[in-house]
Amino acid sequence: MARATAELKDTCIENRALRVGDRMPDFSLPNQHGEMRRFVDFLADSMVVLNIYRGPYSARVTSAGDPFV
Repeated sequence: MARATAELKDTCIENRALRVGDRMPDFSLPNQHGEMRRFVDFLADSMVVLNIYRGPYSARVTSAGDPFV
């Protein structure tokens, strides 16, 4: 984990990360029917809570962040 963290820091990725108050860039993802949906379309209808889930890397984090586990 320390090596992976050091490798990420070497890329300066934190300088490109969104910060509190930044606007989320628009993106598209398929819905459950395979139809592409845009983030801005959801914002046009209501407020959006976006949970960016990077995938399981420990059982504790997975069960804490995923209501279906």
